[in-house]
Amino acid sequence: MSTEIARQPEGTPTGGQFAGTTRAEAAGVELAPDRALRCDQCGTRMSIGPDEVSNHVDQDGGIDFDRDADHVPYTGDGDSDVPDPRADELEALTEDAEDEYRRAFEAAQEAESDTDQATEHGDAGEQALYSLLLSQRGTDLATAGRRRDAVRLAVDPQHDRPPYEEFARPTSTTTLRRAVRDIKTGRVRGLVIRSDLTAKMPVGALEIAAPINGRPVFVEVASGFAPLKVTSGLVVVEAESYFGNAVDVEPGAGAVVFPGEGAKLSTRTHSTGITVIVGSPDVRGLQIHDGPGGHLDILGERDMHLTVFRRPER
Repeated sequence: MSTEIARQPEGTPTGGQFAGTTRAEAAGVELAPDRALRCDQCGTRMSIGPDEVSNHVDQDGGIDFDRDADHVPYTGDGDSDVPDPRADELEALTEDAEDEYRRAFEAAQEAESDTDQATEHGDAGEQALYSLLLSQRGTDLATAGRRRDAVRLAVDPQHDRPPYEEFARPTSTTTLRRAVRDIKTGRVRGLVIRSDLTAKMPVGALEIAAPINGRPVFVEVASGFAPLKVTSGLVVVEAESYFGNAVDVEPGAGAVVFPGEGAKLSTRTHSTGITVIVGSPDVRGLQIHDGPGGHLDILGERDMHLTVFRRPER
């Protein structure tokens, strides 16, 4: 009787060729920091270095936040003298949006006056015609108003932004449904989506219904893939995920999208919808505008790699 001796081939880890092994990073190679890492109290973007210390500094330039320290808000203005390369585009877009709103307002007033006269002196055919015209002018005015408000948020994204610690951070489908309901009623105005949630989300776009004619809602897609469908109101989307970002803007809704540097972004803007994309370098993806009506405005397009398709006005 013989005893079989188990042998481990040289160079093969215990457990066979598919056993997991630990390998150190090559010399000089550093893993990219999580671009969506933010201060939990003020929302400032941070990057944590090998020493576990962030780049979050106080007004004197000293480090004031690490994983164990207390938070001291940054109140300095050291970046105030750095010109925004999109400043000219923002100014031109602001003027265009304000002019469009002014024209739409004047046209709506004129249509209302004509409708009143037709109601008083016209026949049934004239009354119906001017009522239809008044309805269209009202739609144009509402669309122009959404675009004006969206551009204002593109210029000043911190305007009316809730404190970052008040953002909802759901980790299950149950808490996500509750957050979406609270967004619609105005109880929640900020939402953070991460990969630990997207893995549990049902297939399909997550519908965000901001209050109509209410305050804007802020959604941060930090990681994972979470396609969004904006169905009402105005939503500011920080599209930071490396996994890709998708935003569908329905008729009568508006979105201001801030994609992270190098992110993949696809948007679709339906008739009377408003989308403003505030670009970062090397953003790529397909942007579609389905007319008629509505707007797709892109800032910093020359620094991005976008395919833009605008359906002709019908």
